[in-house]
Amino acid sequence: MSLLRLSFLVLLLIMCGNVRALSIAVDDNFTHQQIGLGVEFLVDSDGKLTADSVAQHPDWQVSTVTALNFGFSTAVYWIRFAIHNTGNQPIDLMIESRFPFLDRIDFTLQSNHAPPQHYAVGDTLPYSSRPVRHSHVLVPLQIAAQDNVHLLLRVQSTSAIQIPLTLWEKQTFAEQDHVRSTYFGLLYGLVLSIGLYHLLIFLSVRESAFLYYALLNFCLTGTFMSLQGLPSVFLGDLGLLINDKILLLMMSGCGTFASLFTLEVLQMQAIRPRLARALRIIVYAAILMAVLTFLLPYALLIRIMVLLTMASVIVNLLAHISRFLDGYPPARYILLAVLAAASGIGITLLEKVALLPNNWVTDSAVYAGIVAMTLLFSFALSYRMNMDRQLREDAQAELIASQQQTNDNLDRMVRERTEALELANAQLQEASNTDALTGLRNRRHFNDAFELEFKCAFREKTPLSLLLLDIDHFKQINDRYGHPFGDVCLVQAAQVIRSQIRRPPDVAARYGGEEFAVLLPNTHAEGARHIATAICQRLSENVIADGTVEVSITASIGVVSLKPGPEDSTESLLKQVDALLYRAKENGRNRVEWQA
Repeated sequence: MSLLRLSFLVLLLIMCGNVRALSIAVDDNFTHQQIGLGVEFLVDSDGKLTADSVAQHPDWQVSTVTALNFGFSTAVYWIRFAIHNTGNQPIDLMIESRFPFLDRIDFTLQSNHAPPQHYAVGDTLPYSSRPVRHSHVLVPLQIAAQDNVHLLLRVQSTSAIQIPLTLWEKQTFAEQDHVRSTYFGLLYGLVLSIGLYHLLIFLSVRESAFLYYALLNFCLTGTFMSLQGLPSVFLGDLGLLINDKILLLMMSGCGTFASLFTLEVLQMQAIRPRLARALRIIVYAAILMAVLTFLLPYALLIRIMVLLTMASVIVNLLAHISRFLDGYPPARYILLAVLAAASGIGITLLEKVALLPNNWVTDSAVYAGIVAMTLLFSFALSYRMNMDRQLREDAQAELIASQQQTNDNLDRMVRERTEALELANAQLQEASNTDALTGLRNRRHFNDAFELEFKCAFREKTPLSLLLLDIDHFKQINDRYGHPFGDVCLVQAAQVIRSQIRRPPDVAARYGGEEFAVLLPNTHAEGARHIATAICQRLSENVIADGTVEVSITASIGVVSLKPGPEDSTESLLKQVDALLYRAKENGRNRVEWQA
């Protein structure tokens, strides 16, 4: 054995000592595993220990939880575990820490076949220095076949020390991270859109409750994004200066606007003045916290913020319960919203302490609870506004006989309601004439339009053309790929047909099943054949894909064009075009047949 090899093994033994830590076995089929239960950790109270000195330290402890959480602490925490590749191929891994607020994590990786590696990451270090630029802490790791890697972590932070570690196979992480990013994108989009919607309502009606609710949603979104470490992603190294401040500001905003929302929607000042005073104190304290964010250190403020958040939750919950007991209807929905959020938070906390299994349901329960809360808050706000509107309308109705102004207001309201009803009726009529799947006109609308255009063509001696189209072998598509994919084919076919219909009088409709009809008023045979041929060609060129399925569809089309005479009727025209459609199928499909 070479001197270099011997020195390497001696160094490894010095660093790891008599390692009793968790050893994670990975192979060619490995996907991911949480790292927490069974790992060894050491509390370094004064932060003076080094990697060499901790190896033989007698105070190592074995973790009994799946996610390490040491709360607020100024101590340094050392963690060690090993990974053994039992497979016959090298494996690429990623170590992920999903808590982005740790000031610094030092990773030391030691294997039998590679020199030691060291990575330093954390929210006090430049984002550009991370080995993988991601909102979470990611450390890449490649292990040769039948090799062992010993990991030693040094963790220090002024915030809460939570170390939720997960070991991922690299490709699995990329796939799961895409799903997770999509999920959070939808979450952020939903909460932001709710906030923007209510902000627009506020600009229209000038009701302060809508403004408070909109700002609450914006602050919730900011808090979610901060907890996922996204400010670093968007701001890069600039995030070093304002990363922590963003979280404190967003949490202060949540406390401020949640309390103002409760004050306004539940009418606390008039009915429960003592609780209203407590809510105002929460508001003032949260505003003060926002100001102090720029003056005091984060380590102090985050502890105060946790206490303020707990106080805010308790005071708001007491307000919700009291108004619920008062029988105030909107309080029912607000209390239900708070219970939904509390349930989500509770499920996630139980998962963190290993009382519930770790999966996407328990991991995202807190976000689902918050979304449910925002939706129910929105409903409660609408309910309260409807109550107020109804009270105003009742008061106006009582003064109709004596006040002309009230009469004018009532007339205006009647006109608005009438216009809204007319609009609703128009929308209902539109919906009743539209095929829900394809968006084309349905058969009932087609029949009405056909009768009308036939009479008009007969009266004005103008040509009328009719196309009847049937998707070839559609039953086989349904049988082979399933009805959902068959619906995708119908929607794609409808889009192709719609793209060839350009004049307002023309009507494209789903005639039934996989059959479509196209009515072309004042169109000669040559124009109708041109449109039919274009549809047939576009359909055959179009590849329909849904996941792993890719299919090309074709259609058989019958075309009839005539100037209706006394001997003609809509029924006879339909029979002609139907016969031509079947002739197209008999002649090989994917073709257009027209009358000679």
